[in-house]
Amino acid sequence: MLLNLIVQLTNSQAGKDVPAGSPWMNDAQVLALKFYYHLTSLHVLVQPVEVVMPQGTASHIDHSSVLVLSRAALETFLTFAHVFGCSESDLREFRHMAWRCAGLLDRQKLQASARLPQSKQRLIDEGASIETLRAEMQAHARWVQYSEKERAAFLKGEWRAGRGWTAIGVEAGFHPVHIRELYSFLCGYSHTSWLSILQIRDARELPQQAAMTAMSVSNACVLMSFFALHYVALFPNAERVLAAYPEASVLVQKWNLRAERVASHYER
Repeated sequence: MLLNLIVQLTNSQAGKDVPAGSPWMNDAQVLALKFYYHLTSLHVLVQPVEVVMPQGTASHIDHSSVLVLSRAALETFLTFAHVFGCSESDLREFRHMAWRCAGLLDRQKLQASARLPQSKQRLIDEGASIETLRAEMQAHARWVQYSEKERAAFLKGEWRAGRGWTAIGVEAGFHPVHIRELYSFLCGYSHTSWLSILQIRDARELPQQAAMTAMSVSNACVLMSFFALHYVALFPNAERVLAAYPEASVLVQKWNLRAERVASHYER
């Protein structure tokens, strides 16, 4: 039901005109779509896979890939919350510029194929866009609120300016211990920590593998809850959609494990 709600919320903006001066709205929508894609892929991956071999059929649940995908979904949500979830419109505008500039700078590091002249031209054009964005950031009212170190980071393409994912997660509503431990655990699978290998070794049977994925499903429910509330705060049309699904609204509140709700668990 929560996954269906995410579809309904994001579709509430489909076909709407983007107001002049608000290009961030389109990027917010596409980032929301990326989040939804991760969740639907996770929904598929938690199901057992059957592999037919000469000696018979073998089944497994790829809980390792589920956890890697969970990290991608978490980072996608945290990016959405950081860039678009702030209540001050001018801060949202500045963070969007910094994020865009960082993405364009990332592509500048790639070598354009000599066989594709249009790729080289794109890098040249985007180089001009980068300089425009840098100038706009430096002229923005928010620029003076950052330290020299943070300003240098923005100009180099570090859109978080040294802020870790845990700090962004706390800003988004997570308890600091919850987000720190969750992110560290998921990174272990993405970076092939030895502990991830140990857990794969010990989860040989389907029930054990299913138990490993159950945590990811719960985390996905928490992320969808957080995302839904951030999304409806951003788009009034989505708020009306949420109000029209009372059962889904109940689930959103159930899984909205904000810091104050779990503080007693982590601080006792």
